Amino acid sequence: MKSIGSKIFYKLISIVLGLLLFFIVSQSYWSYKSKLQLYIGEWTKNSQIIERVFNARIKELSNDTEFVADLSEVQKLVDYEIEDKRLYEQFSKIMTAKEIYKQIRIVSFKKGREVFRINYSDGKVSRVKGSELQQKEDEIYFKELKSFSSSDVYLSPVNFNKENNEFSRPLSLMLRSAKILYTKSGTPYGFIVINMSLHHLFHSFETLLQKDQNVLFMNSLKELVYDSNNRITLDDKTNTLTVPPKEFLKLVQGLGKSKMVEFDEIEGMYYTFGSIEYGSTKLQQRIYVISSMNKVIFFKKVLGEFFKDLLPISIMFIIVVTITYFTLRRVFRPIAKLGELVSKYYSNSEIGAQKYDNEVEAISDSLIQLSEKLIKSNQDLKFQKDALDVSAIVAETDSKGVITYVNDKFCEVSGYEKHELIGRTHRVVNSGFHSQSFFRDFWKTLNEGRVWSGVIKNRTKEGEYYWVDSTIVPFLDKNGQIVKFISIRFDITREHQQKMKLTEANSELKKFNYIVSHDLRSPLVTIGGFSKVLRTELKDILNKKQDRFFERITYNISVVDSLLCSLQDFSMALLANLKIEKIDTRELLKEVLSQVEVELVSVNGSVDIQIECSYITGDKTKIMQVLSNLIINSIKYKSNERKLRLILRVTEEDGSCIFEVIDNGVGLEDDELDIVFDIFKQVGDDYNIKGKGIGLAICKEIVLAHHGEIWTSRCSPFGICVTFKIPVVNADSLTPLPEAS
Repeated sequence: MKSIGSKIFYKLISIVLGLLLFFIVSQSYWSYKSKLQLYIGEWTKNSQIIERVFNARIKELSNDTEFVADLSEVQKLVDYEIEDKRLYEQFSKIMTAKEIYKQIRIVSFKKGREVFRINYSDGKVSRVKGSELQQKEDEIYFKELKSFSSSDVYLSPVNFNKENNEFSRPLSLMLRSAKILYTKSGTPYGFIVINMSLHHLFHSFETLLQKDQNVLFMNSLKELVYDSNNRITLDDKTNTLTVPPKEFLKLVQGLGKSKMVEFDEIEGMYYTFGSIEYGSTKLQQRIYVISSMNKVIFFKKVLGEFFKDLLPISIMFIIVVTITYFTLRRVFRPIAKLGELVSKYYSNSEIGAQKYDNEVEAISDSLIQLSEKLIKSNQDLKFQKDALDVSAIVAETDSKGVITYVNDKFCEVSGYEKHELIGRTHRVVNSGFHSQSFFRDFWKTLNEGRVWSGVIKNRTKEGEYYWVDSTIVPFLDKNGQIVKFISIRFDITREHQQKMKLTEANSELKKFNYIVSHDLRSPLVTIGGFSKVLRTELKDILNKKQDRFFERITYNISVVDSLLCSLQDFSMALLANLKIEKIDTRELLKEVLSQVEVELVSVNGSVDIQIECSYITGDKTKIMQVLSNLIINSIKYKSNERKLRLILRVTEEDGSCIFEVIDNGVGLEDDELDIVFDIFKQVGDDYNIKGKGIGLAICKEIVLAHHGEIWTSRCSPFGICVTFKIPVVNADSLTPLPEAS
């Protein structure tokens, strides 16, 4: 046992050291990658912040431009070129309130001359003298504004401010907003311009930067306008800008029109690129946002953080190895005992004793066998659960009735999603149909630890009702306390609806039977009686024609009465409950033949009886009525060309008793075979056979009440065969059929 522990220990040490080495290499790589992705992700968020802030300032500038353009003092200057003293006051208020506005000017389209301008500098507002007003016809915005409409606000590219074609000192980063001004007659006069300083705004974005990270901004013309490292300088002698080294030309080439943040590596530097669109649809402007970080500095930073985190992990590994060593020494003691039990198991089992190099191998083999048995048991349980889920509504609740699990069938029937049911009670589907006493008995049964079974009416999410046949089983812990309930329900809504329809139909039939027997037949009998009395009293004065009228009245009354009697018989056949008993088929046929003996003798008919099914269960009187009606029908439809011959055959097939009544009569046409069992459908008109068309309809209802079938077929060369079958049931145990009506 000691050797086994040593082998495992040394193998464990090797694995741990290998894992440690692998961890160091892989984690250093993935840490670098994750930090890089984190860096890109953070700058992506920062770019979105920059975009929101920048767009807010642009919107504010556009709104202010439209505001000042609509001032009445400005319109007065445009219409009459008369300066209102309040114009200066209005502009002064705006520039004092918003110190980022450095200039507001009004420029005429006539040679691009300024007609009015005020400046804001060092907290003071000053108006520019007429002699210092400038010509702006060479400015880009002067040329581009001519194509703008009255409703558009022009926004310029971001660039450094110039006065008289020279850069302002110190460098001042500006964005201009302008709107065209019109005279009362609708003639373009010129435009009003607001210069907004962006230096402080761009400088504030530096707070979003990490250490050793730089941010650059380029305008729509891909000119560098801002560098957080302050590498943009002005040469006073040449009045030109000095920008960072030429490697930034590669950045310019990499700039696209995508607003999404893109990542690239250029000459040992990491760069992220993004852009912000602004301006009207007439003229879109763009500001490019670029961040940079030295690749080597970034990698050293990541590696330093990683090794700082690695120290506690290494200490933890050493502690784990030490604890493992001492733990293994204690663990293998019970393993030895477990190995002895395994040896006894194999010696007492059918497999017989097995030879193993050590106890661990024996235990491993035993666990494999037990696992296989457990897997098979789990598979069997899963198959059973799947089969149950397909057909049944399954739910689990805790001991308080709160739902913890429902299957898909529950959701399908109730219309609720699983998340709408779990955590709630079954009150969510309560229809309100059942009384409080019903649920008191329900919970009393369950809380006593007994199984409850019954039928419940529930309500779907859409408010529709459905019926379920429910079985609820309480699960108890070792102390006999209920821990949960499992309910298995079957949707019997269709069966319940059919039962209700049958009940309603039976009620209607009872009403009909009452009407036939009292409201129709009673007046008919009275009329018939009065008719006979009148005929008797008036027989001496009636002529032959009148007497024939009375005779026809009497005959028609008897026909109607006979028809009403048949209808009453048909409704009684539908309403009557079956009296189930064990029936000897041989005795059954004897009694039937004795009932129709007179009719058979009158036509000189013969009967051949063939019996293979000895017993059935059912209503003997009703089955005799079916057989009698079928034999009488064969006698009615006998052929005049041959002697009537009947075959009564009783066989058994697939748990059903099959009765066949076969004759050699006149037969039926193909289109008559399917309608002979319909009420008031009489066939055989060509043979002048009288009947009401009710007898076979009664036969059909009696067979259906026994859960059976009845049909007709043609026999060769002539005659028909009427076949009906009913379930044999269990004749020995006399299990009754469900009561039918």
